[in-house]
Amino acid sequence: MGYRSGFHNTLGNRNVFIGNNAGFHNIGNGAFEGANNVFIGNRSGYDNDIGQSNVFIGELSGTNNQNGRYNVFIGKNTGASNVDGNFNVCIGSHSGTLQSGSNNIFIGYGAEPEEDVSNRLIIKNSINDDPLIEGKFDLDVVQINDVMRLKPRSTEPWNPEAGMIYYDSTINKLKAFDGTSWHTLW
Repeated sequence: MGYRSGFHNTLGNRNVFIGNNAGFHNIGNGAFEGANNVFIGNRSGYDNDIGQSNVFIGELSGTNNQNGRYNVFIGKNTGASNVDGNFNVCIGSHSGTLQSGSNNIFIGYGAEPEEDVSNRLIIKNSINDDPLIEGKFDLDVVQINDVMRLKPRSTEPWNPEAGMIYYDSTINKLKAFDGTSWHTLW
């Protein structure tokens, strides 16, 4: 639905194209390629050829995607440069705009790293600011930029596991669990 939406679609099936030029180049191959996509918004999924099982919502979302699969891009211009990246989630206007990697989660206005990467988490709310939270899924690392606050509690967490931490409000100290017992950290 919309001017020239799904215009070149010949063999792609089970798709939804809503908006001017949404899914314009989607061709498919009659099996699963170019199928099971939802493109909503002006030029959403415009260059998609055989990409499958994508959800692009917002003007220019996933506009350059050609072969990428299983991506979710929500917001204006999200995932705009993705060509063949897979399993990405970009939520927020201009998030993941310059990315074409895979397995990324970018949340917030302008959320994306400075270089093309895979396996990253970025949470931010401004194109010009550093992310509040960054993560590297492949290295099992998360980084909080600036200050992290633990809500104080007066009792130990139930059923703890090694590596858990909490702020004990009765003694005003941080505690960590080593797998056997809780230890005060200072």
